[in-house]
Amino acid sequence: MCKQKEGNDGRPVEYLSVAKKCDTELIIKKSRFIAQAFPVQDMEEVTSALRSVQEAYPDASHICYAYRCGLSTEVVRFNDAGEPSGTAGRPILEVIEREELRNTLITVTRYFGGTLLGAAGLVRAYSGSAAAVIAAAGKAVYKLHGEYELNVDYPLWGRVERILVENSIRIAQIEYGTDVLLRILVPTTHVDRLYGLLRDASSGDFSWRLLKESYYPVT
Repeated sequence: MCKQKEGNDGRPVEYLSVAKKCDTELIIKKSRFIAQAFPVQDMEEVTSALRSVQEAYPDASHICYAYRCGLSTEVVRFNDAGEPSGTAGRPILEVIEREELRNTLITVTRYFGGTLLGAAGLVRAYSGSAAAVIAAAGKAVYKLHGEYELNVDYPLWGRVERILVENSIRIAQIEYGTDVLLRILVPTTHVDRLYGLLRDASSGDFSWRLLKESYYPVT
């Protein structure tokens, strides 16, 4: 279980979501249930993902969904999309909540196969589709990272590179010019320690600046 931990500014330093976008499909009494999982970080991503599903399946009988989006302030929504009330969106949301996922959107697109499933059958179909796509996508802890621009002189680069590798710091970009210019992703919980290691290795002869903060999955 991933417990939400908060940083000094009230934002959680980590949360649990699906590890990647993923699709699965179930056939139940000739109806197709196409489930899709999306890790999302804001409502703009939710809207974009829903639009992409609607564009991909314009002739579907129903496109049902549920999501939890936001951290300090959370938006929770579900939609039955024409299925009997409580048989589609709510069961999808209950699976998301049972798995303790945040910033997660699950859609289930149905192509009706001609056989009525009944309310209980629909609940099983939609919750089963949501559970299947989450299992296929996998789950990951997303940690708050600072994206830093780091400048290092060439004589110090070997020592700095070793520190980054030993501490599993992701290098998003590297340029070799008059000096070595990098963009690195540092978990906010590791910033002070990394700064100390770089300072000691270079006698303070380096510079870095924070560009932005965002959440990234960790293994």
